[in-house]
Amino acid sequence: MQNTLAFQIAHHKQRKKRPSKQQAFNPFQMNSNHKGKKAENTAKIFLENNGLIFLCKNIACPLGELDLVMKDQNTLVLVEVRQRTQEQYGFAIETIGKSKQNKIIKAFHILFPHIIQHFFNGQQPNYRFDLITIDKNHISWIKNFIFINV
Repeated sequence: MQNTLAFQIAHHKQRKKRPSKQQAFNPFQMNSNHKGKKAENTAKIFLENNGLIFLCKNIACPLGELDLVMKDQNTLVLVEVRQRTQEQYGFAIETIGKSKQNKIIKAFHILFPHIIQHFFNGQQPNYRFDLITIDKNHISWIKNFIFINV
């Protein structure tokens, strides 16, 4: 399937970090990349359980990435997934600032034609941007968190 897509499927290599001198090495501690993939999978399952159909994930261009691409009946749903496991660093909703939203919009403008060609036979569907936030074990789903015109 990867070769048939006209856009790049992002493959993020996990970077091996050396433990700092102050921080003890813990081989069982998840790195942030692994936590992100787990959060995306949790969001995918959550949305599927709420009737959405999974199309693809982590599609990227040089300007940014779309975490999940889903379908809600005839509507294309582009999902950003944000997670916070410790409240001392704030809540997941606080991590989606204007800069991140602009990055999502720029990636969308480049990837949208490829998505509609591949998944919607070239017919432009209605679309929306949803946000899934995961704080500890609580999932929130915010529909239409970004409004743009193509």
